[in-house]
Amino acid sequence: MKNLILYIIIILLVVSCKPIHDKANRWYVESPDGNLQVEITLDSFKAPLYSVFLNGELVVRPSRLGIALSDDTYSFKKDLDFAGTSEKTVHDEYMAVSGKRKQCIYEAHERTITFQNASGDLMELIFQVSNHGVAFRYKLHNQSVETVDSETSEFSLPGESLAWIQRYRRMGNDYEMAYTKRLLDTMNLSAYYLPGLFETPQKIWVFISDASVNGDYAACQLSHKGSGRLAIRFPDQTYDWEEGGHHPWFKIVFEESAEIQAPANLLTPWRAMIISENLGDIVESNLIEHLNEPSRISDQSWIEPGVAVFPWWGYSLANDDPDILKDYIDLAAEMNWRYIEFDIGLMGNNGGYAARYWRDIEYIPEVIDYATAKDIKVYGWDERRNLDTREKRDGIFSKYREWGVAGIKMDFVNSDKQEAMKWYEEATSHAAEYNLLVSFHGAITPRGLRRTLPNIMTYEGVRGAEYYKWPDNDPTPEHNCSLPYTRNVSGPMDYTPTSFSTPRRTSTYAHEMALPFIFESGWICMADKPEEFRKSPAKNLFQNLHAAWDDILFIDGYPGEYCCLARRKGEDWFIAAINSDTNRQIEIHFNFLPGKNYRAKLYTDDGKDGLRIKNLNISNSSIEKFDLVKNGGFVIHLVTGR
Repeated sequence: MKNLILYIIIILLVVSCKPIHDKANRWYVESPDGNLQVEITLDSFKAPLYSVFLNGELVVRPSRLGIALSDDTYSFKKDLDFAGTSEKTVHDEYMAVSGKRKQCIYEAHERTITFQNASGDLMELIFQVSNHGVAFRYKLHNQSVETVDSETSEFSLPGESLAWIQRYRRMGNDYEMAYTKRLLDTMNLSAYYLPGLFETPQKIWVFISDASVNGDYAACQLSHKGSGRLAIRFPDQTYDWEEGGHHPWFKIVFEESAEIQAPANLLTPWRAMIISENLGDIVESNLIEHLNEPSRISDQSWIEPGVAVFPWWGYSLANDDPDILKDYIDLAAEMNWRYIEFDIGLMGNNGGYAARYWRDIEYIPEVIDYATAKDIKVYGWDERRNLDTREKRDGIFSKYREWGVAGIKMDFVNSDKQEAMKWYEEATSHAAEYNLLVSFHGAITPRGLRRTLPNIMTYEGVRGAEYYKWPDNDPTPEHNCSLPYTRNVSGPMDYTPTSFSTPRRTSTYAHEMALPFIFESGWICMADKPEEFRKSPAKNLFQNLHAAWDDILFIDGYPGEYCCLARRKGEDWFIAAINSDTNRQIEIHFNFLPGKNYRAKLYTDDGKDGLRIKNLNISNSSIEKFDLVKNGGFVIHLVTGR
């Protein structure tokens, strides 16, 4: 009996001591509204883990943390001891030149937990938790440049979660695959591109990316370790030169090292998650840009987003024909658009890779002057291999400024390794010295650098309308309906929309019409030929298209199926919807409108691959239903006053 009593006392003591032990090895960070909470712990190997809870429900299961440099002195994956903690409140307000909304506000709680390893060196684990976001990063105190050996950051979700994510494409590495819907546990390839969107069995949405990626690190990918464990993966393309086909742009990518060289006092990119029960919180989020440094450009008066025309899509050799270019300039002026993409680097080379012939082509200044006379700005095009050093860039950028060119599309980056990340930052900063705007093609998905360098207008990193020019792999309505929830959440997207004239589209005319209102980009680059816009029943609507918005509101939708959202510019609202392969009806409650009456014009499918246009009167008490046909779309333009 005495032994039994003693046994019970021992058990009670063990149980009663456990919370004290856990409390000493658990740290918490919660969102300003208290709904999102992160728990950080050390496991039995004294390795750091974190978990995420939404409204008390476990969303991200215990997931590994850790980083190690090649010098074992800086290994922080296990055998760690707590060394200290600090907390602060983050409040950040800024005005965006382009993007989903003009006025941006970011509020979060930040906690830094410092751990000491067996060598006595310190790692700071930094968490920021906002109302719909969780982000973490590592800060080390290495004294010199060291190779990063590994990073063990993971995101552990239920394996039964649904995933929308691009698979990795070894050759090309251009982030231009489809966001295919799949079960997380069927992700059995070696790598997947960021970002990824996941829907848990509990109907909670988790969007995963990295953010604030600069030349100190690589842009990372994901690998699936089984049972829903998603791990950060370093890019490691090691191309075979023969496989590369000897494309001129390929040499830089081929020669890049896959190693990450950590500078002294390494501060890694953020590992970021947007988490919500409401899909609209994902679509509307600016978290990826919030997590980047403030703008380095104090005078932003020269940075002007705008709608552009895109001669290359309609006529592959348009840039060798000044008359065609002038017709596109006339179109831009007629449509109240702002830019023409003038692919200078292709000129005189019969549409081939960039060469130096353009410097001696006499009609280039003539066409630029023609555009200037019509108040249309020009941006050029060239390849990374011709822009990979400051000396080369000076030669091209100075010529652009001499001619009055406003910006440049930089193409064939095709890498997410550290050297490419350093180049993105340096080339953009250098362009800003010449007051040049920038677009990137053959590019990664954006990681928020536009906030720091707002002369970035857009990135490709998407399967866009150019795929209609090549055999197979056409953009489908399902693909288009996945992008507002995936790729475009990360930042601006140069899809080059509106492909009315291609016989290969399976989308309706109204679906194509709606794309530039659904997709966000600082340069909205309109793909089709001048005659297609001149004869379009939606011409008046396109004359009111914008490339920078004051606000965004998600209305309804589901990835790959349909999307309906509203954008505001001044007092005007534009509500756009696109649909995939099932007829459906959307009910819109207009209570988001200010207390005014609106005149509205609805542009929608007519059932014959054309448009039906209808006038409406709308107020903030209106509730209206709108039909979406298979693969269709609509746009409603609302202006104040009856």
